[in-house]
Amino acid sequence: MVLSIGRKINLLLVTMLLLTGGGIILTATDLFTSDLSHLISKGALDAAAMLSSRARSELRHVASRAFTLGMASLQEFRYPADRLQFIEESLKRDPQLASLALYANESPSDQPPRFRPRWRAIRRDLVAQGALSSRSLEAFDREFPVDFEVARKGEASFRLASLQPVGLVIRMAIPFLWKAKGEFTEVLVVEMRQDAFSALLEDSTGYAGLIVDGKGQVLGSADPLSFPPGEDLSDLPLLAPLLAGRAPAMQREFTDRSGLRRIGAFQKVGFGGLAAIAQVPFDHAERAMRELYLRSLFLAGALLSLALLISFLLSRAISDPLRALSAAADRIATGDFAARVSIRGRGRDELGLLGTSFNTMAGKIGELIQQTAQKARMEKELETARIVQRRFFPGEDLATPRFRLAGSLLPASECGGDWWHYAKLGDHLIVAMGDVTGHGVSAALVTAAAHAAFSLCVERVRDGIADPEAWLRGLARELEVAIRAAGAGQAGMTLVASVIDTGSGRAVSFNAAHRPPLLLRARACAAGGADKAFGTLVPAGGPGMGEGYSATLSETWLEPGDLVLWYTDGLVECTDPTGRPLSKVEFRSRLLELVSRDSGDVRKICDALMAGVREFTGRAEVEDDITIVVGQVGQVSGPGA
Repeated sequence: MVLSIGRKINLLLVTMLLLTGGGIILTATDLFTSDLSHLISKGALDAAAMLSSRARSELRHVASRAFTLGMASLQEFRYPADRLQFIEESLKRDPQLASLALYANESPSDQPPRFRPRWRAIRRDLVAQGALSSRSLEAFDREFPVDFEVARKGEASFRLASLQPVGLVIRMAIPFLWKAKGEFTEVLVVEMRQDAFSALLEDSTGYAGLIVDGKGQVLGSADPLSFPPGEDLSDLPLLAPLLAGRAPAMQREFTDRSGLRRIGAFQKVGFGGLAAIAQVPFDHAERAMRELYLRSLFLAGALLSLALLISFLLSRAISDPLRALSAAADRIATGDFAARVSIRGRGRDELGLLGTSFNTMAGKIGELIQQTAQKARMEKELETARIVQRRFFPGEDLATPRFRLAGSLLPASECGGDWWHYAKLGDHLIVAMGDVTGHGVSAALVTAAAHAAFSLCVERVRDGIADPEAWLRGLARELEVAIRAAGAGQAGMTLVASVIDTGSGRAVSFNAAHRPPLLLRARACAAGGADKAFGTLVPAGGPGMGEGYSATLSETWLEPGDLVLWYTDGLVECTDPTGRPLSKVEFRSRLLELVSRDSGDVRKICDALMAGVREFTGRAEVEDDITIVVGQVGQVSGPGA
């Protein structure tokens, strides 16, 4: 006899539900008649395995984050202070990590390695809130020097340490750098907050979790009243096989120190010698199984009743739409996103709504695939443009006895419209800064044209500049042509350029509608005339590049200790969260303070100014690109000296 699909569905549902209900009843009966203890213990073993897997995954994730953070700071930042600042800001965004430290091997190659602290970064926000004591953290290093016994490449170790007033943290060592033979030269030591670690140990089945180290000491606990972190459980009967190294996993009944009978199991984590323990008081487990038995009986009866009802309600009406949906789904799986199902005659019942939703979904999937491909292509192009644009800026600061120069950029988008560069040709130093109207990819193209024209002009005078005035006029002509062609009348650039004779202190400059660079006279500051110490390297001029600019030159004599600040209009146009613009008086006062404190270190002055701008805006992103370049004169021999 041939059965219709509707009847087959009815028969299949009845059969499956009968088997399911019968299986539940048989399982519940067997649970309380023949093997109750075994099933409870098996549940503990499964819970221990689950907790072990969860802890292993989370610890490796923490290790991976710490390793990535360490490598990123090493690759992206040249100076240790910048690296520590970057790491501390990253730690602030990570709720699990409390600190990160670097330990280096200070032992000779023919002796066992001994690692000593090199630097340490902590959660400054936790220190400010009183949650972490920097004095306690320093005492921790003195009290617990880190000695690593390296067994094989890639092995990590753990240590539990008490910090006041925080409570408990977990310290994990991560191999960071290796020699050719696989020996560690440096390790990262990350401290994870114990409360964050203990949050991993909650188990929905009712088993309370513990994590212990290879000596039986509790690192994390979901039941801190019975098993507080830091407690030594080496005498617990459950852990005897683990500590003896006889078994990676085991379950058994045991009695805790308070005399309470428990069901427990352990499972090795496979990471740093740790083990996960799942345990529950025996009466709790027995009560849970009894409730499960009653619920199973109720569920079995409900399912059987529902199966009988559904078997009479189902009909052929559901078979044809299901076949149509299956066929359409197969077509979509092969890439035919034009596949649709017919919903005529279905009305507004569930299958009709399902067909409508399916058709809508098919259309959305096709659109989403196109949008995803387009977005991925645009993001790749933007990333490529950003990487290329980085090459338009100086690769390093200038530090000579006669002149020091450092710059910093804060872009408003992936590709900025600010640009600056310098070239050192004998005694002559060439400094140029530009700002394209707008920002983004179009602005980056204009900066590329300006950089190319600047580089060509510099390349022509590699043997030295004989006539700075003539060379600057030629540079202005080249930049005017290049920026006009790149901007196509839609974008221009303000630009200031100077040729500084570092031997005599003579500076020849032109200004194409750019913000005049500030000139801070050292002699006036020393004489107590700070109010009259500020001037400009070159006066304002116009129009901008690409708008028919013709160079008008000006001359300035620089003296030893004089400081020059080049900047773009994003600096003076930035506002705080309330909309208040940056005050000229406040900025100049801050500059005077930095010069008096860090005179001669233009990198510190530049970084401090940019940090102050970030703090003033109070936002992660700025509305316009901000570029700051700080230069300071050393010794000169010209009339200004």
